Amino acid sequence: MYTEVLRDLPNRTIAYWDCIGEIHSEKNWQTQNIVLSGLIRYQPYSIEINTDLGRLYDWQALNDDAWSNDAKSARKNASHYYRKVTKLKPAWANGWLNLAKSKSINQEIDSELLQSLDNAYRFGSNQTGIQTQLIWLSLGMWESLDATLKNKTQYLIRDLLHINKKTTFIITAAFRFSWVDNLRKLTSNPAILKRISFLENNPDVLEKTFTQDQPKQVCSL
Repeated sequence: MYTEVLRDLPNRTIAYWDCIGEIHSEKNWQTQNIVLSGLIRYQPYSIEINTDLGRLYDWQALNDDAWSNDAKSARKNASHYYRKVTKLKPAWANGWLNLAKSKSINQEIDSELLQSLDNAYRFGSNQTGIQTQLIWLSLGMWESLDATLKNKTQYLIRDLLHINKKTTFIITAAFRFSWVDNLRKLTSNPAILKRISFLENNPDVLEKTFTQDQPKQVCSL
């Protein structure tokens, strides 16, 4: 109970950063780090605290210049904590997905990343909240995927299109990552094919799909 009370502030703070898209200051980051670092010493096997520390270091990386040494170091720290989570809870798709995302952003395209993504598919491809993340990450690093992961991505996309689910997102992602030719091979739905052709012939509309404003959220600590 006491741990949960202490963890509440960094947990709510990170959620607030997720909402507003930035952190307040390095000092604010350090405050959350002090709390979580203290907690992890007493509960080194806590999935929640390790995940929060991973998210915390992700935010530190975002607060630095994208490819600075500090940002790369922060992402390595994030991967360290996400890696611990996968060992503590190996059947949790989010843990594997967090590790894969952190390594991909740091351009660490290696066997660990591919195995992490494969495990995320294995445990999370049927989970609504994870499907779009799997697709976005996979298309973003398509040329680095092995045949098995490419097949899993295509099967997921084909199944979603078949039930007319997440269609707009999939089309947008395909254009974002120059994957449109592959997308055409996965569907015979005339409405989807018509939408693809329309966006190809109307680049101004396509650009708006990339830059359209997201619904405003009410963010509070």
